[in-house]
Amino acid sequence: MTKKTVLIIVGVITVFILLLHGLSKPKAVRVNGYQATVTAIEHGNTLIFANGFRCQLLGVAADNAEATAWLVNNNIVGQRVRLVADSGNEKTFPRHGKHVKAYALIFCDGSMVCLNRLVINDCRSAYSRVYMYDSSFVTGPDPEPVTVTDKALYMQQRTLLVKVDYSSTIGTAFFISKDGLALTNNHVLPSKKGACVYRYADKADDSGIYPEKRRNIADILWTDPSLDITLFQVELNDGETVPFFPLAHKHEPKGRNCHLFGNPQGYMASYSGGHISAYQQDQEVPGRQLVQYELATNSGNSGGPVMNDNGEVIAVHVKGQKQQNNGQSAQGLNFGVDILQIREILGWE
Repeated sequence: MTKKTVLIIVGVITVFILLLHGLSKPKAVRVNGYQATVTAIEHGNTLIFANGFRCQLLGVAADNAEATAWLVNNNIVGQRVRLVADSGNEKTFPRHGKHVKAYALIFCDGSMVCLNRLVINDCRSAYSRVYMYDSSFVTGPDPEPVTVTDKALYMQQRTLLVKVDYSSTIGTAFFISKDGLALTNNHVLPSKKGACVYRYADKADDSGIYPEKRRNIADILWTDPSLDITLFQVELNDGETVPFFPLAHKHEPKGRNCHLFGNPQGYMASYSGGHISAYQQDQEVPGRQLVQYELATNSGNSGGPVMNDNGEVIAVHVKGQKQQNNGQSAQGLNFGVDILQIREILGWE
């Protein structure tokens, strides 16, 4: 075999190998315009698609995975999303990795909205500026959380049923830290003796109370019978963190929306909405500052969170007045202890 023949054979084999390599090399998938159905979420910030691909939501950290999972599982799973790449990140899915960082757009109320933005709005502790190079394109000029999207679901995640074994009465409480710090009324929880709390079901349309959601009360940290407020620690499972309400730093203007969650007359996990009516000094308890609001309240709502549109607690519900001082019936007179007074007493900045 001549040298020339050997060179030709080697050349043909080389070309053949290169062709095979080109054919077998996995092709990348373009991020922009890519559409897929969401089947689950992991780590609180990574969508899993039906085909196994994964997309990490830009600007969403994994700090509060449980709250993010509630939102996605109740509102997003089963829907198709369309991805948009960030200018500073990958523009393709690498086939071998099947993972990308991007924005996910979903069709909502007749228009496309950014899922990243919705998650940040409803799960404030999950907000992160990491990787958001041109985030204003999707999230707007101010990416900070503004308005809670699904208010009933948001409140259900953070609110508790309070039950005392020796009493037939029930009440409401709510988390104010991811480690299980919670607030309620003193008349709902004067001590931890015989008392426990229940977290609600994971689905927004499920108002049931289940044994596996029961949590013990570790300690009563502070209580004030005059204010009718109790601060307590919920005993969480190993490694468990919980969604929680931030406390408002300022008063909302009168007329603004407010929202209440609790267990009125034993109807568990109930939401009601209304408006802020006024800020009052309590006529019965000197020195107690109240927020007055117009919404539906009943026995069992005591100790529940009164929330503004931004997901912040503005008051701890304490009473609804059904009768005026002259004996005539009253309507729409409901009151909560002003959260600014509680912040001051606790020494919170």
